Amino acid sequence: MAKAEQNVKEERVQVTVEERKEEKGRKRETTKTTKAKATKAKATKAKLEAELATKAEKAEKAEKAEKQEKQEIKLTEEQKEIAKDLIKGEFGEKALLRARTPAMTQKGKPFTLTKECILEKMTAPINKAYIWHFYTLGYHSSKGQKVSHFEKVTGRRWSEVEAENLSSKNKLISISLGSRGKHFLFLVPAPGEAIKVKTLIGPYRKITRENSLHEGNYLLFSNHGRSYRVGQFLAYQYGLHYIAIPRGTYSYSNDSNFQFDALDDEGKEWILLSRRGNAINLKDLHPLDLIQDLAEGGDKLLKLIDNKPIS
Repeated sequence: MAKAEQNVKEERVQVTVEERKEEKGRKRETTKTTKAKATKAKATKAKLEAELATKAEKAEKAEKAEKQEKQEIKLTEEQKEIAKDLIKGEFGEKALLRARTPAMTQKGKPFTLTKECILEKMTAPINKAYIWHFYTLGYHSSKGQKVSHFEKVTGRRWSEVEAENLSSKNKLISISLGSRGKHFLFLVPAPGEAIKVKTLIGPYRKITRENSLHEGNYLLFSNHGRSYRVGQFLAYQYGLHYIAIPRGTYSYSNDSNFQFDALDDEGKEWILLSRRGNAINLKDLHPLDLIQDLAEGGDKLLKLIDNKPIS
């Protein structure tokens, strides 16, 4: 009997020990779960606070941008007339606001033309006037009628103006991207010179060789004829060397107008039309390489359209 009672006592002790172990295990698991929940809650709270802070920052930036757009634009009487006609025409208020200052990156640096954004602008559908910040006679001086007849607007024959400007070291060039239908106009100052251009509204803009490829300092159109007509007016306004191409003739290049075309959808292979209209395969060269060379005073484009080797 004593031995049986002893066995029962030992079993009870064993059960009690096991229960205590189980209880401690449950407590550890509970503590672990509680800590995990607390950590998760803390992380969730931190993430939520970060998201709220980001939203608040975006909202603040959007509010500032909206306030900036709504700021009163101080114009001269002449600019008020221009703005009034432009708002009625193809530009609209947003284009007027864009025309105030050159486009900037988030880091406060001017956007500059790159091979990637040339391709982007090539493939994106755009209006006839996509980047056009310069005040242009005829288009902006005729009550929104966009008169493009050079002699009617200026009282001068283009052939006379073209001959007078041949000696100018400051140049205007057009770059056609061919069947894509995009046309850039660049103002290329002589070394050490600057071209002071009147913008649609606001202050004049000084274009130098260093900033001539910055967005806002060049023009972009989707129409051959318009780009050439605007080129003639700007050449007249600022005394720029520019040799025009006759209306409807876009099948060759000359000293001022360069006709490119892409051979592939990725913009990796290009041709350039010569003075005689022959297609010159540019191989590893990209139009921007040649534009930059010309903006820096190089002559690669001129050599290429004459079928001469380049170094």
